[in-house]
Amino acid sequence: MIPCKSTCLMYQEGCHKTCPVWRQQQKKRSEEYRRKLTYLKEYNEICSTVVSQLKRMSCHRTYF
Repeated sequence: MIPCKSTCLMYQEGCHKTCPVWRQQQKKRSEEYRRKLTYLKEYNEICSTVVSQLKRMSCHRTYF
């Protein structure tokens, strides 16, 4: 579904393919998605490292 369909006064079937406003919205969504994906990848790596370190610590503790 095209969100501008109900709000754009100049809406016509297929107009989103050439509409500069639509392209700008899509570009903004794409950039936001990339930022979120980068953030999630970075924090997943950090969390994985911390979990790995904690697992190693807990293994060593059981030997004491």
